[in-house]
Amino acid sequence: MGLEDIVHNEATNKGWLARKLNSPKRGLIGKILDFSVGIAATAVAYSLIGTPALVGSGIGVVGDYFGNLWRGAKTCSAQIRDSLVLSSIVSPIGYGIISFLDSAINIRAPLGLVKRTLTQIIFQQGMLAPAVNHLDYMLRHKTLDIKEAYERQFKKFFFKNIGWSVLAGLAPVGLAYQGYGVNTQFYGGLLAGVAVRGLAWGKQIAATDPYGTHRNQGYGRMATSYS
Repeated sequence: MGLEDIVHNEATNKGWLARKLNSPKRGLIGKILDFSVGIAATAVAYSLIGTPALVGSGIGVVGDYFGNLWRGAKTCSAQIRDSLVLSSIVSPIGYGIISFLDSAINIRAPLGLVKRTLTQIIFQQGMLAPAVNHLDYMLRHKTLDIKEAYERQFKKFFFKNIGWSVLAGLAPVGLAYQGYGVNTQFYGGLLAGVAVRGLAWGKQIAATDPYGTHRNQGYGRMATSYS
């Protein structure tokens, strides 16, 4: 199945609600609702981990913007909404993992760097990343079908980019070894993740774009009638 087939199927198989919520041409009320949902989700995350939640949400939106700019696409309010919601779910979990590993493992002790590296990979790439990959698809495509998320996104793209993802996931390890605290480790991991998303995951973003922003004319025609 080629890229055009994936995009076409995505355009024709989704229901009215998904097309309405993901329309790249949302009206004023729709945009207000989008930003309200995103801000509310960010506020919840902020209540859990503080400033890192704001940074995580901000970097997520900025990453989307530059990723779309690189593809010649616009960033719509629906995509910002979903990015804020996703960041608000993932940031507290990712921050918690880094905080736990930082306190549980003395990276300067004998074999400390090896232990931290291996546990970071296990927690982040073996557990968190697959879950986030599925959640990302389900949230953005407005579906509860885990099998669809697995077939359409995880199976097609995750392991193709696993090398880049592991390198990005090790950014907190390097910062920890240099003596930086949990917040800086978290920020470094976020920036590395944005770089991977922009450089290595471009085909995935294009193939599974639910917002009609990647020259998705079929979806764009459907979404326009519901905006």
